Amino acid sequence: RYLNTAAILREVFVKFGKGAGLKHICQSGGSPVKCEYQIVVNARLGSIQLGDRLVDIDTSCATCASSLGVWTAAGASEPQLESIEVLDVSSDKVFDWQSGADLQLRLRGSPEATKAVVAGAKLRLYLWPLTAWEVAAGSTDLSCNATCTAHSGEFAGPPARPFRCGPDALCDLSSVAGSSHRNLVTAVLPEDMDPLVAGTTHTLSFSLSFSPEAGWFPTRFGVQVTDPSDSKPVHTITSQFTAKQPDAGASFARLVVTGRTG
Repeated sequence: RYLNTAAILREVFVKFGKGAGLKHICQSGGSPVKCEYQIVVNARLGSIQLGDRLVDIDTSCATCASSLGVWTAAGASEPQLESIEVLDVSSDKVFDWQSGADLQLRLRGSPEATKAVVAGAKLRLYLWPLTAWEVAAGSTDLSCNATCTAHSGEFAGPPARPFRCGPDALCDLSSVAGSSHRNLVTAVLPEDMDPLVAGTTHTLSFSLSFSPEAGWFPTRFGVQVTDPSDSKPVHTITSQFTAKQPDAGASFARLVVTGRTG
């Protein structure tokens, strides 16, 4: 972090190891194309205006000519959600995974019409703690189902009609790091969904085929939304928490040891 004449700026450094840098040529449909990388910065910002430059990216190389690039503010068409609310929570705003209930998320669209989340957009849930979602040995049914309940009221039209969303949405269960964990849920929003914008709320319900054995204290989890081409990612976290008691035999820690200890 450093201070200039206008504001306090923060610096974040990312160092790529030898042989693990970014590629400049990728393959698309069997043809070479320029690689495109998208960096998501999750930050709480103050007063900004459309077109403000929010992030500068400087790149350097120890063994080649230095280069300098500037990343300007994201475009106006970037999809955004105003809030993501976990439903069926306790008075402490905690959803209990052990209850067996489906995970329900109420998605509220951005008040800005240019930032609508439209049909076919992708929603990714990063289930925290990431290391708790380990699949038991021998498990074969690793799937998820997702359904959508549309916003109440009528779509403005014309003509006026009830809001639409699904009810079925495509859903996939995978791993963030390609391990034995299943901590990433990816949903494709229904093709008939009316846009999430200007206070519109649709509710997604997720049913997972397994529940982890481990337990964890109340924690939020990350959510990412992208446009139908799976670009322009925006990352946020849920307003509420999830928690789970460990299954029998899954916890080995003890606060008190009885009897002689030597």
